[in-house]
Amino acid sequence: GKDEEILSALQQLSRHLVYIFQTRDDALNYFGAEQTTGKSAGSDIINNTKTLFRQYLFAALTPEELPAVTRLFGNPTITHEQIAGLQALLREKGIPTKIHQFLDEQQE
Repeated sequence: GKDEEILSALQQLSRHLVYIFQTRDDALNYFGAEQTTGKSAGSDIINNTKTLFRQYLFAALTPEELPAVTRLFGNPTITHEQIAGLQALLREKGIPTKIHQFLDEQQE
């Protein structure tokens, strides 16, 4: 009945909100300034957190790029320059755009 329809709509809405919140949080971690966000820039990289950004990046890498990038994830001594290089690579591979497209598809 009506209650099941409302419950289903709320469940669907909550899934969308979770995707949006988590992806925005991940974006801040990859691209946000620590002094602005209060989050340590790159901690998802240091912790090798399996984010959509990481998933899409690894899928977009060439076999030649993969070993060097893989070594950066989970590396507690990664430098700010290496994080900046990963940020540039994410942009070069169009990962932020692909994430936005994924979120748009989740809303349909």
